[in-house]
Amino acid sequence: MEKQRQSLIAEALKNVDSPASKSKKIVFNSDSEDENQTTSRAPVENSSSTQNNSNIRLFDNDGDEADEDNVELSIKNRHFGPKGAKLMALEAKFGNDERFRMNEKFLDEDKTNEEEVDGEAMELAKEKKTEFEILSKVLGRTIRSTKLNENAVASSQKKAPFLRFDPDNPAHVKWLNEQQQLNHAKVFIFSNWFCLKH
Repeated sequence: MEKQRQSLIAEALKNVDSPASKSKKIVFNSDSEDENQTTSRAPVENSSSTQNNSNIRLFDNDGDEADEDNVELSIKNRHFGPKGAKLMALEAKFGNDERFRMNEKFLDEDKTNEEEVDGEAMELAKEKKTEFEILSKVLGRTIRSTKLNENAVASSQKKAPFLRFDPDNPAHVKWLNEQQQLNHAKVFIFSNWFCLKH
């Protein structure tokens, strides 16, 4: 019983590509220059010669490759620059779906954050400048600081290689340690100068 079953399956698979079944189908051959087609009215001999010439396989993956090419073409970089890279990353999170096209509106929050950081740095620089002026009036001497330059303060604020501190990231911890050592050394130098001059 099992042998009969296997033989029936084997014969059915052999007959899938047989010329008799081909005569009932319309085959469009995109590889040929003439773009000939075989119809159900054509004699069986024509369909067998067409089958031999084109070597058509039952499960051909050409359709899948064409779909992959279309997908690759649809992932064009419509955005330019570092902001465009951010937008493309956002679109990639949604699988580059046509429904989720991103534009400049999605970057407004980043712009405001940068402006806030610049504004805070300028306010901090002004505050330090007034504090040094008060200190110089109390001491009776002019005190100069290399950090009074507003550009230097703003640039020192931008030196952080990350937007948010992550304590699990060793690079962030290393940067924090370096900043603390730098600040400690500056405080030490200032306190020594203040003690010696006073």
